[in-house]
Amino acid sequence: MTDPRFPKPIHPPPTRIEPSPMKPSATFLRLAAITRLAALVLTPGAAHAAPPGFDWGVTTPVAPSPAGFINDWLRQDNPYLSSWNLGALYWGRYEIKQNGGFTGPGSLADFRTDTDNDNSYLLQRVLIRGGYTGRWFEVFAQGRSSTVTGDDRSSTGNGVTQAKTLNGVAIPAYPAAPAGRGSSPESDGPMDLHQAYVFLGNHKEFPVSLKVGRQELLLGEQRIVGPLAWNNIGRQWDAAKVRWQNPYFAVEGWSSMVVMPDDNGFNRSNPDEIFSGLHLTTKAIPKTWTEFYLLGRNAGRDANAGNRGLVPAPFRPPEAQDIYTAGTYVRSSTNDWVNVDWGAQAYYQFGNFADAREAAGMGPRREHRAWAGVLSGGYTWKESELQPRLGLEYSLASGDNDPNDGTHETFVHLYPTGHLFYGYADFASFQNLHNVRLRSSLLATPRVRVQLEGHLKWLATANDNFYNVAGLPRGGLTYQGAAARGTGYGINPDAGSFVGSEIDLVVTWQASKYLVLEAAYCRFLRGDYIRDSLSKVGSQDADYVYVQAQVNF
Repeated sequence: MTDPRFPKPIHPPPTRIEPSPMKPSATFLRLAAITRLAALVLTPGAAHAAPPGFDWGVTTPVAPSPAGFINDWLRQDNPYLSSWNLGALYWGRYEIKQNGGFTGPGSLADFRTDTDNDNSYLLQRVLIRGGYTGRWFEVFAQGRSSTVTGDDRSSTGNGVTQAKTLNGVAIPAYPAAPAGRGSSPESDGPMDLHQAYVFLGNHKEFPVSLKVGRQELLLGEQRIVGPLAWNNIGRQWDAAKVRWQNPYFAVEGWSSMVVMPDDNGFNRSNPDEIFSGLHLTTKAIPKTWTEFYLLGRNAGRDANAGNRGLVPAPFRPPEAQDIYTAGTYVRSSTNDWVNVDWGAQAYYQFGNFADAREAAGMGPRREHRAWAGVLSGGYTWKESELQPRLGLEYSLASGDNDPNDGTHETFVHLYPTGHLFYGYADFASFQNLHNVRLRSSLLATPRVRVQLEGHLKWLATANDNFYNVAGLPRGGLTYQGAAARGTGYGINPDAGSFVGSEIDLVVTWQASKYLVLEAAYCRFLRGDYIRDSLSKVGSQDADYVYVQAQVNF
């Protein structure tokens, strides 16, 4: 169920080795590394001594290296360096968005014809890592620089920040945006702490381990909890996590605070937003991999008060809430099914929820009851060199059937990597949604994968909003009156529930062990809901194009 467009984790723990009674001195190792690097760069033909991976042909298979070039190079002749994890990752993507270029509340402008909602910009991210793994511990640190060039979004993600023209006529910025704290919602520089943790334990010799510090969390296929690697900043938590495992199952529990980006400042976690949980995984059911979740998100009234309210979506703290999620994820185990893959997920939420749109964020905490589910299946012709695959997926997340009663029924998607599931143009989230996804892929060459997907989207109920990729509602909390209908998004039971369809074409080239190139074109076709919501102001379909490069040094 792993998306092939994403690489393996960029900081895998290095292979553990038993310490030797005789080790070269640190000075000797540094001199040896410098000498080898100079020879590699300056000596003609010296690149042949480097790890394989620089053959750029598309017809020969190549496996990506999770460790990166520097680790592979240092470890190939010196096993003592296998305990070290040194390297960097560069990631850059240029995006072009037409008729839907914003996130956060700026998504109110999506598909409109009466405002300039085009955008194009360059995202760049550099992650520098260093770590050491001993027999009973690991220490890891990772710094990150996230920069953006040419973005029309404000730093809070609320929309464009300057007036523009449409068909030669000057128009105001839409919608108005507060000043925020930086140049773009995906800018976080010049350098910040992405991860820094200590891991204590060795599961080969003892069943219990502890991991403390700033870290990423990932559950299942990232549908409700993930590090959001697609975003230029990504998501981290300051957390303490305990894990116990045996040959039959593993269980881990944690308590954490979500880290808030602060462009040109040090990122700090939010003590008023606590995320905790229990996660159990097992292979006890034959031919399956099964996960069980019990998660809690507890946010107080001050979670998004003051400057916290300017944190860009999707990292902006939520409104006051205590939401508990019980869920399970079952999928086919990789080695027990030859051509078929399948999966099923179910989630139930309970607790309380205060809507930020009510009483200026001070509305009552209403009872929260919501649910969601996913069914998926696919077939891969593995005997073919092209490895063609066809898959079908259906996702359903509940909406609120009556926004004016005492119960909140919209499923809250928590901390997902939503880009992976509901269309790569990122117009929807796992809230008040029916999504039918038809997937296809093949290997055009051993290194080039082509993916073609189609999505059909409906609102689970027209008595609720259409939520953007960050989980924020488009429009207000009350029903639209006759005069307001057709002028913008909102709750309108008379509008059609079909949001639209999307077609995504993605081409990925594994150019070498350390370099991945990708390009995509996505087209979103409006449905009855969007046409009805914007009937008086005009609407149009949207396009999204990107080119991307990732280098794992």
